Amino acid sequence: MGFAVGSLSVLLLDGSSEEEQGVNSSALQIGDMLGTSLVVGIAGAIVAAAGTDHLELGLAAAGTLLAAVAALGIISALRLEASR
Repeated sequence: MGFAVGSLSVLLLDGSSEEEQGVNSSALQIGDMLGTSLVVGIAGAIVAAAGTDHLELGLAAAGTLLAAVAALGIISALRLEASR
């Protein structure tokens, strides 16, 4: 993950004008932290809602959610075009 975040920052700053670099960089960081917090919070709520009696079901549902988010990220990345 550390490789991806660094690469995104470099790409973002490379594509931004000097006046927009600060705003764009902070927007990237806020979006990253907010997205991570929301997905982990929702996954935790799913596991907690399942309770200890159905822990396996809760973990499977949370894992499915995380896999779906990862799949959306992969699909989004495939739509990007390399510029030279």
